[in-house]
Amino acid sequence: MIDVVEDTGDRLVLELDPGGPVELTGLTESFAALARIYGRHYRTESDLEPAPRLYVTRLESGSIVAEIAPYAMIAGALVTTMGGANTIGEFVRRLSAGIGAFSDPSKMGAASAEKLLPSKDDAADIRAFVQPLTGKAGASLKIKHARLEKRSGDQRTVVEYSFDENELNRATINIDKALSSGDDVGELAEPPDAPSESILKEAKDDYSAPPACRLFL
Repeated sequence: MIDVVEDTGDRLVLELDPGGPVELTGLTESFAALARIYGRHYRTESDLEPAPRLYVTRLESGSIVAEIAPYAMIAGALVTTMGGANTIGEFVRRLSAGIGAFSDPSKMGAASAEKLLPSKDDAADIRAFVQPLTGKAGASLKIKHARLEKRSGDQRTVVEYSFDENELNRATINIDKALSSGDDVGELAEPPDAPSESILKEAKDDYSAPPACRLFL
């Protein structure tokens, strides 16, 4: 058995509400994309130091609520990383800014100024991350930086970002446009206003259904 040393500290808390069942492989790919973004932007004084792995420390029923923390394996034990608060805080800002910039391209300038503008690799992984929520009526996403202050599990939310179905669908559509063009992701023009139904239909039409045998949660 692997020991976990010091289970308090800062957490990334995700609340994914697809408004219905979600396919298991889609959820797995969503979390894998999240880990890739984290690994890509994890920075220390030594570029040779690998990024800590992300671990799900708690799951809740209803909508999918996942509490995630970075741990490093040291002497056979999982240990919370130094500077975890800054690491989680920066990651939450980067992830939320990326989704926000694609859902509303007028925010691209602000994201670029804060050096939070997604790369094309980031954009592709953001697309995969929100895929389980794409084209789902009533879907929503909440991204929190939370601080676990006691071993009892009490949390204090440091910051929280929320995205509704229209923002998620618009982000997906704009990411697809950015990835299909040869331009930098920051070159997206402000999209024309479109009714919610049109955005939902475009996102649904863009979804490629996997084979018929699927497992849902």
